[in-house]
Amino acid sequence: MYLKKNHLISAALLLALLASLAACNNYYIPPPPVQSAITKAPTNGELVITSTNTSNQTIPATFQFQASVQNTSDTTVQWAIQDPVTFKNIIGGNSTLGTITSTGLYTAPTLLPDPNQITIVDIPQADPTQFSTFVLTLQNPLAQVTSVSPDFVTTGDQTSLTLQGANFYPTTTLQLNGGELGPVTPVNPSQTYPFGEFTATAQFNHPGLAQIRAQNPNSSGNSNSIYLISQPDTPAASSSIAVEMEPVSYVQNSSGTLTPVYANVAFVPQTRQNQIAVVNVDSAQVLTTGGGLPLAISLPTGFAPTAAAANPKNNTVAVISAQTSKLVIINAVNDTVTAVYPIPASGSAKFSDGVSCTVCGVTVDSQNNLAILDTASGFLTMNLGTGQTGVPIAAQAAENFSYDPLTQTAYAPYTDASGTGLQVISFANKTVSSFALPQGTAFSLGSALNSAAFDINTNTLLADDSAASNYTEINWNSPTQSGTQITAPAAQFTPTAGCSGAWNQVNLEPGSHLGLLGNAGSCLAVAVLPGSPPFGAPGVPDTATPSTDTLRWTSLGASPDGAAWLNSPAPQGLTTFSSLDGNVYGLALRADQKMLLRVNLRNFLQQGQIVPSAADNNQIAPTNPTNVDIFDYISLP
Repeated sequence: MYLKKNHLISAALLLALLASLAACNNYYIPPPPVQSAITKAPTNGELVITSTNTSNQTIPATFQFQASVQNTSDTTVQWAIQDPVTFKNIIGGNSTLGTITSTGLYTAPTLLPDPNQITIVDIPQADPTQFSTFVLTLQNPLAQVTSVSPDFVTTGDQTSLTLQGANFYPTTTLQLNGGELGPVTPVNPSQTYPFGEFTATAQFNHPGLAQIRAQNPNSSGNSNSIYLISQPDTPAASSSIAVEMEPVSYVQNSSGTLTPVYANVAFVPQTRQNQIAVVNVDSAQVLTTGGGLPLAISLPTGFAPTAAAANPKNNTVAVISAQTSKLVIINAVNDTVTAVYPIPASGSAKFSDGVSCTVCGVTVDSQNNLAILDTASGFLTMNLGTGQTGVPIAAQAAENFSYDPLTQTAYAPYTDASGTGLQVISFANKTVSSFALPQGTAFSLGSALNSAAFDINTNTLLADDSAASNYTEINWNSPTQSGTQITAPAAQFTPTAGCSGAWNQVNLEPGSHLGLLGNAGSCLAVAVLPGSPPFGAPGVPDTATPSTDTLRWTSLGASPDGAAWLNSPAPQGLTTFSSLDGNVYGLALRADQKMLLRVNLRNFLQQGQIVPSAADNNQIAPTNPTNVDIFDYISLP
């Protein structure tokens, strides 16, 4: 009994001890805290602020956010957007940052906020301190330009452009190669953003094909580009052919409005017929009258036109006659003579090739609405609106000359009984200087200078010497003047020795820097000239390495009418222009003025078929054996 009793007591004590120990470990464990997380959000954290519905209308973009709340039976949340300045949560958002509904549907703002990152906040109702956030980057849509008006402009003009498209904002900027652009202005300012039409002021500095791109800040991808033509305000050199952009037909749209169709139009003097032939040189076709006859503009009796120059700013063409001291003005839109002005010139200038003239050449300074006239009595200007002339500047008459409208300077080579030289005539200062090569130059200008063309984009002049059949490139960016003499670095090249007849013609297209060269026979050449203002002596075409494609030439055979090709006898039978299709063309006039040749200058250089066993490695065939569009012959009326 004793032993058993003690055993019972010990068991009771053990139970009490265990109970005591258990009581010491009985502490409070709180429930887990409320947790929230945004479970549905853009995977890359980006959202374009607008989208386009099936009606092609731009609408604000939306996104449905979702959140999960854990450790509570109350799973409702409030949705807010954090103010980026105060960091306070704005329930439901606002018009600047975007709005978000009580169910988490986010709608982007009309305009992109600055900064363009916003913070979405879900706030659990069970415990507002346990909110979660998601940083969303808003992006602008790509700006899209679908049309621009006008689609051609004049170099040097300040032009108001109207652009149509989609996704334009006040922050949209325009990028323009070849010019400068001002800010964009919505056509309808009260329209909700984004808008689809705006205007911008543009200044076009360079002729040629201009590219415009609209760009929105904070947008991804590349916007599209749209093109327009900037036509030169002054020809590169005086020529017998005038070219400018004009309406050639009209198209009626759905509202009944007539929209003009534009093209480059050439006005070609035909001396013996005493008329101007009118040619659509974009399509290589003579324009026709309403009765289907070739379009030609009749001139005053006995005028006998020899050269023309275009004034694209007021849609006129100025025409001269070598033996008649008058200037005829043609309205280039309706193809009629609108004025005949007397030119105060007399006497006769005679050149080395036997050509004589009283009025020898013409070009136009469209910025000042002036004709620049080269006469036997000197160089002078004429106001194209009034016919008023300036005082003649005494200088040797030139068969062909070039003009820089920015400095109002003419570059006039001459060869006559008195000798040869290159004159620099300043109309601003009423002075005449002579050009000389720098001391130590290993070559000379030559003994028979006939023609010159000036690249207004690079300030380089190309002048020929018909005695040696070579061309001198002169860098006019840093001339040195001492008294009446000017010097500047120069370089020289010869197109080829494989042509009979002296090289004595030049014109160039300053947007592409391609030169069209001609000789006194049947040869034409295309040369690549410096593409940027040179330092020192300019680079010349590489005539020794045919793979460089910097110079090609051809000897033209018989024309489609069977007549042998002979270049216009005077150095004024070439001109160049940029087409609306992006091509760069040259025009050459046959000596009898019955055939006009259009030459695709880039194709001439790059795709002409080299003639095997030719005079040199740069001669191409005068036909299209590989169906490459290089030559188009246009029969004149």
